[in-house]
Amino acid sequence: GSIKDSETGEDVLFATAVFSDLDAGYVQFDGSLHLNTLVNAENLAIGSAGSLVIEGDLVRDTSSGYVESGACRLLYANLGNVTVKGNVVGSADNGSLAFYQYRSTKIDGTVYTFNPIRTGGISYYSAYGKTLTFNLRQGYSSNKAPGEFVIGSDGVSISSAATGDGIRYTVDSGCTFHSDADWEFGRCNRNGTTKGDIYVTGATSTLTFDTADYDNPSDASKAHVVTMTGRIYAPEETGTGVQVSGNGTFVINTASGGYGLQETCISNTLAVVDSATLQLNESASYEIANLNLAAGTTLSLPYSGTMPGERNIGSLTLPASGTATLRIDGPALDYGDHPLFSSVPEGWRDHLTVTGTALEGKGTAKLAEVDGKLVLRKNHDGLIIIVH
Repeated sequence: GSIKDSETGEDVLFATAVFSDLDAGYVQFDGSLHLNTLVNAENLAIGSAGSLVIEGDLVRDTSSGYVESGACRLLYANLGNVTVKGNVVGSADNGSLAFYQYRSTKIDGTVYTFNPIRTGGISYYSAYGKTLTFNLRQGYSSNKAPGEFVIGSDGVSISSAATGDGIRYTVDSGCTFHSDADWEFGRCNRNGTTKGDIYVTGATSTLTFDTADYDNPSDASKAHVVTMTGRIYAPEETGTGVQVSGNGTFVINTASGGYGLQETCISNTLAVVDSATLQLNESASYEIANLNLAAGTTLSLPYSGTMPGERNIGSLTLPASGTATLRIDGPALDYGDHPLFSSVPEGWRDHLTVTGTALEGKGTAKLAEVDGKLVLRKNHDGLIIIVH
């Protein structure tokens, strides 16, 4: 049961707990457990009546823990509530290892979809830069389920002591990152890679960034900003690939440079749903083969001065009914045509509206089709008489 302070009635805070290998199976906890740090607890299951609060980090460290068949797990299972106020930390000191959220998706033969781990962030570290993956699904066994994490302000990061290209996050069964604060998916410290900082693979696999507040999903005033400075690799065979949901903003701010996949952020389909905003920063480097905007969503194209050229988007799909919004913020546009996209999306006249500070000032701005491209045209108002 729960371990409470006899005077205050609050959970007793224990020091660091370190698990060793349990060949006999797992330990299920259905009470309330409060720890400073928890290390190598892949044999600890949190039952439906259980609550685990970790003030520091939930750590899986291969240098001090048993590794089975090249796989490491954070916990055995979670049917209750797990809150990590620090970070979920995966640390590897050798190659060919894979990390997973839970040991299995089964408990005593019954298949579950376990509750998300709520954490300040995820930090994944490799001492050697070998072939390491943090697989963002729940179970290691054949009974796979999509991973699910609630991310706080520490965000998601990768660091490596070497320049090998084998360390990354992988999504092969789907994963949802919920938001508990504004956060960033960072870029690793390597110069190049062939499969990004996060690799979405599998014909039906989708990586979802949920920008709504996890505790208040319908309150737009509490929605969050998720910023992508790392690189996503979602090849053509990967179904939807990446999805932005909720009522907040997802910002692509990936920098170019180096070699390999440095100039690729999204390479397949990016779907924006609910009332989310996708912001493509002016200086960001990305490739989006297909961008799908649902009704009620916003595509934001901020700029600081001269309107940039056509955005690197292969095709833009608009809602069949209702409208999506194109928002262009920046200094008031000069008169003339300003290219936006190299192709013209079907139904743009009825299903795409344009707004933003760039449309302010004298003159009228509206979307137009010119030579097979979608442009933003700034016209003079009324009749202009020039006197020589």
